[in-house]
Amino acid sequence: MCGIVGIAGPQQDAWLLAMNGHQAHRGPDDSGIWRDRDRSVCLAMRRLSIVDVAEGQQPMTDAGGRTVLVFNGEIFNAPELRRDLEKSGTEFQTHHSDTEVVLQGYRRWGERVVDRLDGMFAFVVYDRDRGLLFGARDPSGIKPLYITQRGTLLAFASELKSLLALPWVGRAGEAVDLESVSHYLSLQFIPSPRTILRDVRKLPAGYSFEFGLSTGTLVQHRYWSLPRASVQPPPPREAAVEEVRRRLSAAISAWLMSDVPVGCSLSGGIDSATIVGAMRSLGVDKIRTWTLGFDDSPADDERQLARVVARRWNTEHTEVVISAGSLLDDLGAMVHQLDEPYGGGLPSWYIYKAMSGAVKVAMTGTGGDELFGNYDKWKAHIPWRPAGIRRIFRAVKEQGVANLARHGHGALYHGYAGERTKRSLLLARGGWPASTAAMLASHWRDAARSDPRDSVAAVDFRLQLPDEFLHMTDRFSMAWSIEARTPFLDRSLIEYVFSLPASVRIDDGTYKGLLRAVAEPWVPRELFGAPKRGFILPLRQWTRGRLRTQILDLLGTRHLRRQGIFNPENVSEAVQAHLDGLRDATQLVWTMFMFQLWWSGFTNPTTEYLQPPKGAQA
Repeated sequence: MCGIVGIAGPQQDAWLLAMNGHQAHRGPDDSGIWRDRDRSVCLAMRRLSIVDVAEGQQPMTDAGGRTVLVFNGEIFNAPELRRDLEKSGTEFQTHHSDTEVVLQGYRRWGERVVDRLDGMFAFVVYDRDRGLLFGARDPSGIKPLYITQRGTLLAFASELKSLLALPWVGRAGEAVDLESVSHYLSLQFIPSPRTILRDVRKLPAGYSFEFGLSTGTLVQHRYWSLPRASVQPPPPREAAVEEVRRRLSAAISAWLMSDVPVGCSLSGGIDSATIVGAMRSLGVDKIRTWTLGFDDSPADDERQLARVVARRWNTEHTEVVISAGSLLDDLGAMVHQLDEPYGGGLPSWYIYKAMSGAVKVAMTGTGGDELFGNYDKWKAHIPWRPAGIRRIFRAVKEQGVANLARHGHGALYHGYAGERTKRSLLLARGGWPASTAAMLASHWRDAARSDPRDSVAAVDFRLQLPDEFLHMTDRFSMAWSIEARTPFLDRSLIEYVFSLPASVRIDDGTYKGLLRAVAEPWVPRELFGAPKRGFILPLRQWTRGRLRTQILDLLGTRHLRRQGIFNPENVSEAVQAHLDGLRDATQLVWTMFMFQLWWSGFTNPTTEYLQPPKGAQA
């Protein structure tokens, strides 16, 4: 696990050194730089040593020095791939480095190496013989990769903040992508391939790229898509349950691969409890678990349910207890670490903070929702269901009849601010950006599923999973030099689960019915009967109370006129009405406020409350 950066084209050494320095928190154990002066190619990395600690240094070259790799992540089927490569005559220089498996795999299979990798990864290979860079990102988007191009020069990095070291990636207002701002107001995150900056893009999940050094041509290729349900008759439910259980157990076993201690984030939900129970059934002797609790919000507290799991499996259990107000104390550090505006959940920051220093690897349940039903979001896309009827009325109000008619399911998909609202809040620069509903509808059409249960999952896998949940997980865990692992996103498991018809994968009558059956040997019964919990930030109280002065400053007309992104009068009016209690615009005000916190750090990186987290690697 590490952070990677690189530049191909005319450059200055100071750029690469600054880029690598900005991601030191991703790899406090080691660093490395490799240069090919003839081709103007420089690669660098920061390493968090997890597997083959003694020999896995990067950048890694083959024996002839013709191929060089920088790699972020873990390949959990590396032992099998290594055996296959050795049988075909490949000689390895390391004992069991998965980095070298990727390097030698590329040497043997070329760009098709991505079809064989199961794990979490973002990597870039410099192929001297072919005169190109080849890179890829894992199918679910667990690990990030940002790219910027200027003529025949290309640069990449694990985090956006590293690319800010480049002179053409500016910090002025005109560098901000207004279409991304519009999507952010609707989604609370920036959807791939866009970023908040016009000159930087994210490589989408399941994509690879080639960059020709002589031509400056960048070509991207989608090598993986969420599978479709098999046309064959589905297996009996009992057989499906057994096969999912087998694959999930195998995934958890593989994703435990580590030469350093492993811990587990444990909520009161089924997903993380399943991982802990499966770990014990696999013979893991010592299991360390961490749970987050809130001393001023007992109704949302999952500590009691987590204790049930910890007692059942006799884990070494730690409870991290904070107050809601504590989140505001660390809010600036979180915004700094997130790189881009984000208006979603924040509490997991404290789990990784507590784990820091005790373990380097954290198993998490992220991805279980998307595999097995995702909060029943699909019900809003069936018009005759109550949820569908309510969503249609809401879409008409927020999007307008024309937008709903043109973009159908895109307008029905989850949104925080509709197109009508955004047109009153944003300033148009040379025309209005494309609607978020249109963007979502294009993903819906691309999914081309007949069942909304499959369509919602396909869109979530393309957008919300990588660009919100995994983005937050990666940034918050790496801020504390922790590698977060998500075994529910094992490639073999995903491909089998989505080969099942939606009627088998998602039980209409029972929330996560298939997973509940799979997890029965591993999860205490008390959790199956418990309602879905989750800590709800007291945003209304914060925005009208402790944050009021800061909101009036950052969302006031004077600041907004200087900024030139939002309509000063309309925003100020909406904010004041909320603060005065005349209307409830909590989510909108919070989303805009979080954007302005990001903006403050972006335009002025010395802002006191937007610094790297105290206690983390600088």
